[in-house]
Amino acid sequence: MNEEKIKALLGFAQKAGKIISGDDMVIAGMKKKQVFFIVLAQDASDYVKKEVLYHIDKYQVPYIMGFDKVELGLVIGKSPRAVLGVTDKNFAVGMQKNVYAV
Repeated sequence: MNEEKIKALLGFAQKAGKIISGDDMVIAGMKKKQVFFIVLAQDASDYVKKEVLYHIDKYQVPYIMGFDKVELGLVIGKSPRAVLGVTDKNFAVGMQKNVYAV
């Protein structure tokens, strides 16, 4: 996984207004089919992980779990975040490509 490129894409997506954060917002976005990629913090609470992973499976949304909450917050210029949702298909595809990059 190319973490630096994913972080850069998350920053660009935030500046473009294509990131939503927080478990309730991301789950609502998945239900509306507006979220195309999810970044889940490794140190999110068990409850948040369970809820988000349930909806990821239900709505078949690609995701990664590879950063901590502080990192996710810093990448988007906000306080610590447990989950981020990407609402733009192009950013989502770019992030997926970098998940499997060696």
